[in-house]
Amino acid sequence: MPMAPYEFLGLLNDYLMATGLRAKTKLVYDTESRVILGVHLVGSGVSELADEAAALAEFYATFDDLALVVHPHPTLSELFVELAEAALGRPTHVARL
Repeated sequence: MPMAPYEFLGLLNDYLMATGLRAKTKLVYDTESRVILGVHLVGSGVSELADEAAALAEFYATFDDLALVVHPHPTLSELFVELAEAALGRPTHVARL
């Protein structure tokens, strides 16, 4: 099964910038089905995101599904949207060169 990770350091997340915290996230998904296989979370406060990460994998959510879910701003949970949008090739807070 081909897999692809996408990492986001979260440095541009408004919540992290406001609080001075740091986090690193990674979305692992099947490139053919686009199903999310897992999420890696490292940093301050990421335990708040463990339940959503578990639900994504348990219910075979795709990154297309995740990109449609509204996450409040500014919160740490916005990192999930960044990951999904990046997997779709249209990240909001990553510079396009």
